[in-house]
Amino acid sequence: MGLINLVHISLEAWGTLFSLIAAICVMINPDTNRVRQKHLFIMLLLGSALMVTDAFAWAFRGNASSLGFVMVRMSNFCVFVLGYVIMACFTRYCCDCMPQPISRNALVVKLMIYLLALIGIGLVILTQYNGFFYYFDETNTYHRSSFGWLSQVIGIVGILLDLVLVLMNRKNLTRFGLLSQLSYIVLPAISMIILVFFYGISLMHIAIVASMMFMFISSQIELSRAYADQQKKLNEMRIDLMISQIGPHFMFNSLSVIKYLCMTDPEKATQAVDDFSSYLRTNFDSLTEKKCVDFQSELEHTQHYLSLEKLRFGKRVNVEYEIEETDFRLPVLTLQPIVENAVKHGITKRPEGGTVKISTKACKTGGYLITVQDNGVGFDPKLPPEGPGAHIGVKNVTERLHSMCGGELYMSSKVGEGTKVQIFIPQVEGVTK
Repeated sequence: MGLINLVHISLEAWGTLFSLIAAICVMINPDTNRVRQKHLFIMLLLGSALMVTDAFAWAFRGNASSLGFVMVRMSNFCVFVLGYVIMACFTRYCCDCMPQPISRNALVVKLMIYLLALIGIGLVILTQYNGFFYYFDETNTYHRSSFGWLSQVIGIVGILLDLVLVLMNRKNLTRFGLLSQLSYIVLPAISMIILVFFYGISLMHIAIVASMMFMFISSQIELSRAYADQQKKLNEMRIDLMISQIGPHFMFNSLSVIKYLCMTDPEKATQAVDDFSSYLRTNFDSLTEKKCVDFQSELEHTQHYLSLEKLRFGKRVNVEYEIEETDFRLPVLTLQPIVENAVKHGITKRPEGGTVKISTKACKTGGYLITVQDNGVGFDPKLPPEGPGAHIGVKNVTERLHSMCGGELYMSSKVGEGTKVQIFIPQVEGVTK
């Protein structure tokens, strides 16, 4: 085996390793655009396969044995086919980065590239019978045929069409994302032009893997930025929710009740102070709590709140519990804001008051369901909430559920009958115990 063969095999072995590591990182890292990440993952795997098959092609080139006869033909066939398949996958990746659904012009370009890839694969298959692109001599050495240049031209045209797609979408890409996609076009295009006139080094395959590394790095940078933005948004939501929950009216009313109890019922006053201090502590702790907490602690926080409201409203606030499951976790300040809405905007709007029922159960399909139901005045979901404080915290809770544990919130209501809120907590690691 010559020195040039060993150099090619070494380079492609390292390229294979880097592509596989990058593919694993893409697979295990979350992203808001899972479809785009899936096609980047596929491209990285195909790049690894391309490196491996090309390494075999160089390893068995000139090997006159029967094994060399089979391996050199199979590996070169795979190299050509994988090149066209990767071209089509990159096109799909570019379209995934576009606003959906893609424009008609982008769809036409996409179909043209797919057609080129199919034509290229068809000619590679034909080459196995008539040597259209390449042939092998009696020593199993690769030779380019008189139409070998056409395989490069097909790739160059496909890359130019991909350039059109990237330029169409340039305003929707970050600077590094645009550069990474352009690298996939520029580097292979240069190598293909060189290979039209010279053959003897796998410039195109090295260029493809290098550009894939750029795309991988770009995706990781975007993921890091998205995570940082998400954390900033979550911190802002925690502050907003904490401030909204410790409203001046609630504090004034609670302290007024405690003051009255100090003169009339010191024992109840002591309990009310404990409830009030525990309520405030949990709200302030929510500013620094970045992980999900036990449901039991959320339930206790809600009970402290309800104890204070019962002191204020007396028999007008009634609570029922049907707690079947507590062995799961959820974002802090998830249950109490929903219960507060049921009290503040539901049952206390009735002169006679009403009942809030809190229940939990395990779902047959996995996960847990929390239900908060009241028989208050209800509302029409088609109409905007009445007053600036109506349904306070629901949107905040919904966003934090989705961001922190993949949970969902569902609300239904009828005027005069009450409101029902259901919170679904998926059974995943880090959310359930």
